[in-house]
Amino acid sequence: MEYKILNGEIYLRVDPNEELLTSIVKTCQQEKIFGGHFQGIGACSEITLSAFVPAENDFIVKNFSGMFEIISLMGNITSDAEKINLHAHAMFSYLDENKNLQCIGGHLRRALINYTAEIIIRPAISTISRRFDIVPNVGVWNFNNEKI
Repeated sequence: MEYKILNGEIYLRVDPNEELLTSIVKTCQQEKIFGGHFQGIGACSEITLSAFVPAENDFIVKNFSGMFEIISLMGNITSDAEKINLHAHAMFSYLDENKNLQCIGGHLRRALINYTAEIIIRPAISTISRRFDIVPNVGVWNFNNEKI
């Protein structure tokens, strides 16, 4: 991976056989980014997606391998006292066995880069943390302990 900072934004290139989310976290650690958001495109050989099932209060996780184009990646960056956390959603396109274009998407848990990924990270000017929210039973942004 390699990145460049332009006008306060980070332009990150993730190289073949690197894990996408790990690369984003590593960049955030190096640049001391504790809140913000990111977007990107690229190509992957392995992906892990999940979908939340409210009735079961759990995620269904699915692994895929092949050639997947990242047609949309977006997520946010939060942090707590121990680590940087990413919440990412992604859409991928691929060709099925009949060479028809198909799409899959969901919460992105893992993506192994095939050719490259081009990610733009936009840092926030303060830390954004998460708190556990009983109603939707997922982590939500916590603005009670902002650091400026």
